Amino acid sequence: VTMGVIPGRNGHFKGSISNDDIISLLGDFPGRFVGMAGLNASKREESLEEIHRTVLNGPLKGICMEPGALDKPMYADDPRIYPIYDLCEQHRIPVILMLGGRAGPDITYSDPKIINRIAADFPKTNFIISHGGWPWVQQILGVCFFQKNIYLCPDMYLFNQPGWQDYVTAANFALQDRFLFGTAYPFIPLEAGVEHFKKLPFKPEVLPKVLYQNA
Repeated sequence: VTMGVIPGRNGHFKGSISNDDIISLLGDFPGRFVGMAGLNASKREESLEEIHRTVLNGPLKGICMEPGALDKPMYADDPRIYPIYDLCEQHRIPVILMLGGRAGPDITYSDPKIINRIAADFPKTNFIISHGGWPWVQQILGVCFFQKNIYLCPDMYLFNQPGWQDYVTAANFALQDRFLFGTAYPFIPLEAGVEHFKKLPFKPEVLPKVLYQNA
């Protein structure tokens, strides 16, 4: 492991991670991390200001939102969030969205129709889907086949969960340039996560892409 990506967390019902703490880590370990600003999707003006402060005028490289995990859950395609996507589109800022697993109070918050709609509305923005849309595995893979600006990171749901074989099949063929390694640490320990990932039946020529080059 030569570099790690640190996604921020803002407004999650289990707590937040300060963007300033992420910026401090970047200074403490130069060249080892890429930071993504955590935004509270329900606070539009604050989020827009934070993009200007930490990304456009700061060291962070993208944003991360978890709309379904807010105290008052929102769907990621809620029109109230669209001004945030629009600013990211204007400046080619990548967006991490948590869509999968426990991304909301029920399974509908991870429905791949959500990212299908957003990715189509903002075709110049790269969207990274953490938790990989699980358990809607077939559906999210179908969406990615048509929407070329979606990157998929199943992270912990690639580890012995139903559907992992389909993720690997997609990574070996149609999605080999848009599939990403991740662990959802601390749910999966980093070292064990890397070792398990390397043992999955990825093609030898695909493994360097999904472990490093795509990111």
